[in-house]
Amino acid sequence: MVSKMKKLQSEDFEYDARYRLQNARSSIGDIYDVLIELVTNADDRYQVLGIKGRIEIEVQRQRGGKGSILKVRDFADGMTSKVMNTKLKGYGQRVSGLE
Repeated sequence: MVSKMKKLQSEDFEYDARYRLQNARSSIGDIYDVLIELVTNADDRYQVLGIKGRIEIEVQRQRGGKGSILKVRDFADGMTSKVMNTKLKGYGQRVSGLE
């Protein structure tokens, strides 16, 4: 007799903050990795939309032990707060449609 198992959904899993931190440290080693990820994400969106677009990078260097500020901005179509929350909850997902 074969029993049917419930298919697990992503909301069935809980992730500890420790796991997230370890995963983040292994995936992003330095500021260059961050820049590559942000610029690639913006460029992917422009490709999906089929348009040319601008990507702005701004660095505000702080003195006196304060952290510098990095801003990366694109001018694509954006996303709602709900969509952003959904994307931020996902780990390792490819969502650009370009994989």
